[in-house]
Amino acid sequence: MHIFNVTLQSVAALLIIGLLGFWIIKRNMIPGNILQFLSVLAIKIALPCIVFANIIGQFSPSSSTNWWQYPLWWVAFAAMALVLSLATMFFSAKATRREFALTLFFQNGLFFPYIIMNGIFGPTSPYTAVLFIFIALHPTLFFSTTHLFFKRSSIKSEKDLEDKATRGLRLERILNPILVSTVIAAGIKLVGAERHLPTFIFTVVQMLGGMSMPLVLLILGGSLYVDFQNKGPVYIKEVMKFILVLIRK
Repeated sequence: MHIFNVTLQSVAALLIIGLLGFWIIKRNMIPGNILQFLSVLAIKIALPCIVFANIIGQFSPSSSTNWWQYPLWWVAFAAMALVLSLATMFFSAKATRREFALTLFFQNGLFFPYIIMNGIFGPTSPYTAVLFIFIALHPTLFFSTTHLFFKRSSIKSEKDLEDKATRGLRLERILNPILVSTVIAAGIKLVGAERHLPTFIFTVVQMLGGMSMPLVLLILGGSLYVDFQNKGPVYIKEVMKFILVLIRK
């Protein structure tokens, strides 16, 4: 029952922050076009910082001797998820089939587990560091392959064509800041060099990382409002199908 209560409260907390982002953009407290800047701040600074801080603070190579297996388990999980997503995407209508598969495959494997683990085991739990090591390759997969789920006809300009053609080949998308911070932090812990890291540097990283979850959720909530302004069709039936397939999955 305790785990259920913690999970429920964690989901409620994330939902409220997302709704706050929706409300902030709706009330024009900040312009909608600033979301792109905030996204860069979250992905390239805040998220790498929270990964680095958790691994430096909570990861123990001597206690987790099989830590190197976690990314391999993620690869196996991602392969299974891809098979299931491609197999179930045909339950969706043809018009939304690619988005259906994309959303099934790229599930949120960070925010919900992270906040639930903090609620159950506390903010100093070693499980959060293990979580970051487990999903270290996920950003690379996401940034490099999302374009494969969209049709070529969705390209609107020559710039879009160039971006789409090279998106999976860009080195900065493969060696993204989240993966780099994971590798650096894990390397520091493996050689025991964390004791030489100045305290103020670790404090700065912790402070920047602390804003990552709220910032990302505010961005998601604000982005939903911006999307709603496009006044496109709402596929209620497809949403219900997605929820049912996700539960079964």
